[in-house]
Amino acid sequence: MNEFVKINSDDIFKEALEIVENELGETLAEGDERKLFLRGLMPILVAIKNNINDSANQNLLEYARDENLDYIATNYHDTSRLPATEATCKGVVKLSSPQQEDILVKAGTKVTPDNITMFKIKENVVIKKGETEAEIILISVSTGEKYNGFAEGKINYIVDPIPYVSQIYNTEISKSGSDIEDDDSYRNRARLAMESKSTTGPEGAYEYWAYSADNSISGVKIISPEPGKVKILVVVDDGELPSEDIKNKVYNECSARDRRPLTDKVEVGVPTVKEYNIELTYYLDKNFPVEESQWRKSIEGKNLDYSDGAIREFIKWQQSEIGKAINSDELKYQVQNSATYEVNGRKISAVRRIIVTSPTDMEVKAEEIAKAKNISVTYGGME
Repeated sequence: MNEFVKINSDDIFKEALEIVENELGETLAEGDERKLFLRGLMPILVAIKNNINDSANQNLLEYARDENLDYIATNYHDTSRLPATEATCKGVVKLSSPQQEDILVKAGTKVTPDNITMFKIKENVVIKKGETEAEIILISVSTGEKYNGFAEGKINYIVDPIPYVSQIYNTEISKSGSDIEDDDSYRNRARLAMESKSTTGPEGAYEYWAYSADNSISGVKIISPEPGKVKILVVVDDGELPSEDIKNKVYNECSARDRRPLTDKVEVGVPTVKEYNIELTYYLDKNFPVEESQWRKSIEGKNLDYSDGAIREFIKWQQSEIGKAINSDELKYQVQNSATYEVNGRKISAVRRIIVTSPTDMEVKAEEIAKAKNISVTYGGME
């Protein structure tokens, strides 16, 4: 942050002491109680000056937070914070057997993966006479990122039983749920706001409107494969491919006549997936046997299934941007940084050795996104 007033305690003390001594007309001895009292005020004065600096920085887009950022972005950059969104996914509802009449499955029927996180059927669906299933859209009952990432078939427990209905479950991973837009994302969009004023087709303008289409959008890439053609590639939830609904939102935001050149033909799509495998073996420091289990979970996830932990963090990092080159050094860093201990205030990795067989460093094209396919992580023991 910018330092509008000095906060060095020594400098503040010298300045205050000089003022006091000038007023008194004498030099205070080191043990003088007045000098000691003045020194005791330093933590308070430093705190006040820190507050002054922070308050001043809240007037700058770079450092403003929360309501202050809302005020600056809204009033000076014409950009509002994006609201939270619900997670959605495709699904299917099945009957136990064909019926002699149409079966109505009402919107709002609840399904859950864990008896805690609730989803509901978005719209009424009718299973025709003689048929046994119909496609549905499931939507989370409230907003938030916590509804993302439920794999195919996991949202499958029917909370509101319906006669003749035997199964309701998701047929794709749940995605597009988001919390209210965080400060960093909001700040970055506000910076792009001036680009959005142009209708001559700058890359920044398309990025601004694409990001503004939905809060779940985490990555945007603008490419022009030929003159007059603009292709907008988007991903959601740190690298997941978006639904048709999200793509339609982006198209509507970016293709309006007052937001693009008349000759630009706008298309919205998804990046091509470039698959890679993760295969590695790691060894931990033998001097810390008590922490072995904890460190393994930090690397491989709480259930050793890579759903969280360092391996998952690398996967999310790698697919967070369209066109990001595959970097094996980042994988090593994530593993080493997740299992650490401190010596004299220094953080030291407890990972003694990592053998990474895959991935190797490789380029990713501008229209591609790297996604992990097979994961094989072997714990080699302690050494």
